[in-house]
Amino acid sequence: MLPIVVDPEMVAIGLVARDGLGLRRMRMLEEAGVVGLNIFSDAPSKEFEQQAKDRLIPRLPDRSDLEALSVLFIADLSPEEADPIAREARALSTLVNTEDIRSGCDFHVPAIVRRGDLTFSVSTAGRSPALARCLREYLEETFDPHWSDHVDEIADLRKVWRENGVSLEEFSPRTRAHIANKGWFS
Repeated sequence: MLPIVVDPEMVAIGLVARDGLGLRRMRMLEEAGVVGLNIFSDAPSKEFEQQAKDRLIPRLPDRSDLEALSVLFIADLSPEEADPIAREARALSTLVNTEDIRSGCDFHVPAIVRRGDLTFSVSTAGRSPALARCLREYLEETFDPHWSDHVDEIADLRKVWRENGVSLEEFSPRTRAHIANKGWFS
């Protein structure tokens, strides 16, 4: 696996879904800051339709829809329905993740813990989602919501250091010293 972090402001992301698995993906994408999410559904559940609101496109995506995307998530479709969409998306160089169909995935979504701009991810390359979930829970307990404030604090310090002409090589030792002084890992 090659872990990467995708900036949702730089790539167009789409979701094809109908119900519960799609709702979970929709929430994950919203938490990640995806604002221009293209949501396609030919048969949305009532809850899915309510959550998607005016973003819902009431059909499956066509070629022109897929051409506009860089990343596509597919959920709640049978393999027979998902495969043609995934094949066409891939032919257009779009990365595809088909929920619960490993062969339908160009990438996997790790277990995620968010603390503001601090993001932890855990992956077992699909070999043990339960282990990834346990590690995510451990990280959630270990790194409480205050870590969001810690990220802001370090970002503010970096800005001051940069303004004062501190070299980039000094950022890491200064960050380590600040963390030690604050006792964040104690």
